[in-house]
Amino acid sequence: MFSRFVQYIQSATISLLTLSSAPKTTTPTEKETQFSSELPSKMSYLLDPNASENASKQTIAPQSFPTVEPAFTIQVQISGKYMVGDVFTGSTLAAVPFTAGVIKSVPSFEKQFELEVFTGQDFFYIDADKSHARFNVNAIAKDSNDVAVSVKLAGLTKLTENIQGLLFGAPEASTSPFGYGIETVSFETGHPDYKFLEQNIWAASQRFAIVDGAFVVQLRVSKVSPGTGME
Repeated sequence: MFSRFVQYIQSATISLLTLSSAPKTTTPTEKETQFSSELPSKMSYLLDPNASENASKQTIAPQSFPTVEPAFTIQVQISGKYMVGDVFTGSTLAAVPFTAGVIKSVPSFEKQFELEVFTGQDFFYIDADKSHARFNVNAIAKDSNDVAVSVKLAGLTKLTENIQGLLFGAPEASTSPFGYGIETVSFETGHPDYKFLEQNIWAASQRFAIVDGAFVVQLRVSKVSPGTGME
């Protein structure tokens, strides 16, 4: 009787060992199947060093970039120039005041307005290599009801031979075409009628010109709107 019990225990032990060592066969889950199907494309990033860059290019949608809308023009008359000289940055600084000007919306823009620029100054920095100059403008403008608006501009222009001639009063210098100067424009105001100026981003093309014998700065200013979409 005891020997038969021992034989039973030995047989059961062998069966358990056989089951534990046998290979398991299971049905793959949905996630495992998806990963297996995606594995070749995932491995392509290891095989192709440009795959990630190419994928990024394919997912950048043109509509995600900002757009511009023509909004208003600025023209101010230069009333003098004061050479400060070479400063610690290596740039040459000139203080350029102006006392007359106008900011006026273009006919197609949704907000119609006109402001008189009656005081302001550009701290004009010429790079050490004389190839470019940088604008740093602060001005005050007002409407016909004496509502005042603070105007700030920052930008950059290439210094062509003709532009340098305009800046330094060369008699042969003439109006420069657009294409060399670019600026950002910002406003500060407490009046609700002009809050739209304060609450938007503005970018401008800039040039120096001779108008009726006067040396002026002209800007074509556009409203910058954000891109759209998810990519």
